[in-house]
Amino acid sequence: KNRDAICQAQTCAGDVEEDCTTLKHLDRVTDRILRSKQRYGLLAAMRNHTQRITWDNSDFDRLILEAAQEGIVLLKNEDLLPKTQASVSRLAVLGSAEQLELGDHGSSAVKPSGRMVNVLEGLKEKYSDAEVIMINNDLSSPDVAAFVKSCDLVVIDVGLNFTFEGEFIPPQTGGDRMYLTLHPQEEELIKQASKLSSKVVVAITSGASIIVENFVNEVQAILWMGYPGPLGGLALANILSGEVNPSGRMPSVTPKKAEDYLPKGISAAPWALETVDVTPTYPYSHGFKHMWQNGIAPRYPFGFGLSYTSYSYSEPSTAAAGSTVEVTVQVTNQGERAGLETVQVYATCKDCRKRRLPIMLVAFKKVKIEAGKTKDVQLTVQLKDLAAYQGDGSSHFFLLEGGVYEFLVGPCLGEAVLRSSMTLDEQTFRYPGKARRENFAPVFEAQKECPSFKCVPEAEHLLLKGWQLPDKSPLDLLLAVSIARKHAAISVTCLAVVAFGLLLGLGCCCRRCCRCCRKSEVSEKKKQ
Repeated sequence: KNRDAICQAQTCAGDVEEDCTTLKHLDRVTDRILRSKQRYGLLAAMRNHTQRITWDNSDFDRLILEAAQEGIVLLKNEDLLPKTQASVSRLAVLGSAEQLELGDHGSSAVKPSGRMVNVLEGLKEKYSDAEVIMINNDLSSPDVAAFVKSCDLVVIDVGLNFTFEGEFIPPQTGGDRMYLTLHPQEEELIKQASKLSSKVVVAITSGASIIVENFVNEVQAILWMGYPGPLGGLALANILSGEVNPSGRMPSVTPKKAEDYLPKGISAAPWALETVDVTPTYPYSHGFKHMWQNGIAPRYPFGFGLSYTSYSYSEPSTAAAGSTVEVTVQVTNQGERAGLETVQVYATCKDCRKRRLPIMLVAFKKVKIEAGKTKDVQLTVQLKDLAAYQGDGSSHFFLLEGGVYEFLVGPCLGEAVLRSSMTLDEQTFRYPGKARRENFAPVFEAQKECPSFKCVPEAEHLLLKGWQLPDKSPLDLLLAVSIARKHAAISVTCLAVVAFGLLLGLGCCCRRCCRCCRKSEVSEKKKQ
């Protein structure tokens, strides 16, 4: 459906400014692709398939480990964690700890080039002086049950993988989750282990929130790991041992039941309906906004996450500063260890009458605070982020209604947030460019760069400006198209016609050559 619009954009033949802007964006995108291909030796004569590329993974591993450690969220901790190496002599591991889940196996599948550490390996490495035993999830044996009871820590690694969530891979792999809880057999394993030990830690792997109501009151600690990457097992072990203070925050709300998360009229199991609406109409707000607006209490609110230390917040202050609102709050680390705290700012407007989201996350900042120290944290809220879209088919703009806006500041969208209000004047925000035509996909943000409907010359630093064709080497198709685009306004249709003509001519030449060869062979045979 975008073919005509793209063709117009390539030749800058349209009558609107976005066509020129699109042309420039296509050039930049192509330029980045060619830069990457040049950098990795993928352009024609530079290709060398015999030389194996090697690199040092140490820097990448440090970054991967840091990202995993800061992403793991401590959801529950009843005076169990951290467990130092010296305090653990026996450790039982259950669940899928020998399998490292890296997430989707579809178009976003990854194959780590460096070190990989699953949960079992990470625990064995961290608690090297302890007896770390992997149990095959059967706790019916008296010997196994006795061992679990004697352990200083019981870690159960559970969760989802690419077979249950992710990109759908025919015939029946991935796709949408069928339920928001753990698998029944995993919940049963947790219940059995919790009957044997009061030192149970549940580590959950998944791409989004997991409903934990069936076991939350039976275990002492719960951590959500997301898909922590190739060093996820080591990251988890560092947090359990206290070497790392957990600082992750939940990117979605955790409801107590699936019906809480879904607005009225939306089915939790559309595949089970006799008639499936492939284009359902969703309410204006859903997820954590829907739950907050309707007073539905979650198990863990949006942005939730615990730490091995505690923080206190002062009363926040707000001040208008041109096109922004500056929110300032003092945060004190009341514990005995340094930590990373994520200060979050939400905004709501009770006086507003236009349709808008009931509450929005408008700013957040992660700050490191040493033990016993206080830090002034300033967060900037853009006024345009408080505006709501208004459009009636003839006009399109974002409106910031005048009135009292309330800013909620705290560690998450929970009951402990502090509030500060201020009155804002009505403002209208118009973004560059006209409203796009219906058959034109807004792949990128339009920016006004053309003083008229004719595009200005490209920047001189673009790679394509001075690019020369490699001598005596196969011609890269993308490179050829890009160079042609730089020197002539060739549409996709014209390019296709030229290519077809060349192929047709080549085919005719080949047929003539074959006929000539056959005639020569026949003549030669006759002579013989």
